[in-house]
Amino acid sequence: GRGAQWTSLNINNSMVMRLEPCPLGTWKADASIAPCTSCGPNMTTLGHGSTNASQCVCTVGTVTASLPNGTLACSTCAPGTMALSFAASTCATYHAIFVLVPQLHPALVAYLGTLSPGRTLNSTTFNSSTIQFINNLTTSDLSSSFSNSSFTCPPGWVPDVNSTLCWPCALGTYRPYNASRCLPCAPNMTTQYAASSSASECVCDVGFTPTSDSQSNSSTSTTCVACERGTFKTTVGNYACSATSLCPVGQTAIGAWVPGSDVVCGPCAEG
Repeated sequence: GRGAQWTSLNINNSMVMRLEPCPLGTWKADASIAPCTSCGPNMTTLGHGSTNASQCVCTVGTVTASLPNGTLACSTCAPGTMALSFAASTCATYHAIFVLVPQLHPALVAYLGTLSPGRTLNSTTFNSSTIQFINNLTTSDLSSSFSNSSFTCPPGWVPDVNSTLCWPCALGTYRPYNASRCLPCAPNMTTQYAASSSASECVCDVGFTPTSDSQSNSSTSTTCVACERGTFKTTVGNYACSATSLCPVGQTAIGAWVPGSDVVCGPCAEG
């Protein structure tokens, strides 16, 4: 299917072919059995299940530039500056400590790991003394290599009013550059990772798929509906529900798959 490739699984001692969404950094536009295609250097996709090469964007730590031949290039930010959103147009300096949460994009986690010590804080380590210490910090306590005197957070992040922390927008929300808060995705849609910065990062939730007239490579116009009877979709993304269930040979999924529940199996109809 579009945005997915077939993989074989051994279920109950039977080989079952299952559609899996294209991994990060890959895409597939048609419904052939071919594998997903990789994006270029310094590029990735905003989530799994990408269906078009246009969904390949410059990864964090780089900025987008167009070459004379019209192709896209991704340039690394200069020392002392950073780009913490995908497909960024400029690198900037930020007086902030960035809070790490489990739902961040792997490329973003890796990039934040290259920052100087003290620029990140893992949310799972918070306790009362840590929070008190953070609330007492000022911009002058942060690295002198960041010369910008104002405390701002990059797109996809929101500032903590009581400290110099930048918190990532939660799953299902995003914050573009000109917004003062994280905005919710449309109904039946969510984001695949925290710290999303654009409505284009909103995709169909688990158990939902784009309507036939929606353009999967333009999420702002996508409408998501529940999987049809006998099909299911266990991960988020703008790709089709799978008619291949995890049921044993001779059985099939019964009814529409409900998010958060097991697939219900029953005998195949005669014929």
